[in-house]
Amino acid sequence: FGLHPLLVTIYFNEGISQEELANVFHLNESTVTRNLKKLEDKGFIERIPDKRRKRIKVTEKGKKATLNIMDYDEKWDEQIKSLLSDDEYDIFLSILKKICAGLI
Repeated sequence: FGLHPLLVTIYFNEGISQEELANVFHLNESTVTRNLKKLEDKGFIERIPDKRRKRIKVTEKGKKATLNIMDYDEKWDEQIKSLLSDDEYDIFLSILKKICAGLI
């Protein structure tokens, strides 16, 4: 599950470099490289050499997996919304964003 955010980010940023991914997630490049290797071994991405960088592209298998992940996220969000009023949901999102910003 820890690889899902990487895969979704690559899906929406086709051709992103390993360095750019490291910056997005505030990780060191070696951590990103290890995780990309796992995604590549599973056939979800391919790394394409481009001068000094490697550009990352999602494969067809990776696209299907990403769409499943996003569908799952949407269903999870719908469940949360069903438990909260509109105001509570807005507050919930605001708190989550604040927590995420504080952790980064």
